[in-house]
Amino acid sequence: MKVIDVIKTAMLLTEREDLANYLDEDLYDPACEKEISDFMECFRMAEEDIAIHFLALTAKEKVWTEDGIILYSALSKPVVDVLRVEVNGIGVPFVLYPDRIETKAENVDVVYSHLPSQKKIEDECEFLKRVPRSVAAYAVAEFYCLISGMREEAALFDEKYKKGMSAVCSVSPKKRMGARQWC
Repeated sequence: MKVIDVIKTAMLLTEREDLANYLDEDLYDPACEKEISDFMECFRMAEEDIAIHFLALTAKEKVWTEDGIILYSALSKPVVDVLRVEVNGIGVPFVLYPDRIETKAENVDVVYSHLPSQKKIEDECEFLKRVPRSVAAYAVAEFYCLISGMREEAALFDEKYKKGMSAVCSVSPKKRMGARQWC
C-alpha cells in the first residue's frame, strides 16, 4: 500500500474530499499543494509515532571497528534504540553513550530499532503490512486535526487510532497468563 492511499483515506475522514479529488487530477493549485504538504507531514509524524510507541522497525548491520567505538551516524538508519550487539550470533557487552556504542569486540553485528525513512507521496509504506490502512489514516487524521486546531476531532481520531493499534499489538496467546483457580 502506498502513502497516497493512507493520505486519501485521512482526507476523507477529515472531510477534505476536495483534496482527495485533487490528488486524482493533473492540476496544480498552490493552496492545495500546501494542504497536501501538511498531510504528508502528518503522515511522517504518524509513521514515527507507530515506530516509537507500537511497532519498532529493526535493522541488523555488520560493523567493523578498531577501537570498539561505533558512532550512531555510522549506521545506515536513524537509531531509536540499540537492542543488542553480537559476535557470531552471541551477545557481547556494550555501553551506550549519547553519540556512540562502545564494545570490546572489533567485528560485530549491531541490532537496533530505527525511525522510518522519509517518504514521498508515491512511496510504499513500511508499516502497512502489519497496520491496516484505516488505523494509519486515523493517526494521520489525528495529527492533521491537531495542527488545524480541531482539538475535539483530534481526540476522537486519537481514541480510534489507539484502539486500532492495541488490536494490532495485542498480546499473543502464548504470552497470556493462565486462569487462576480458587483452592
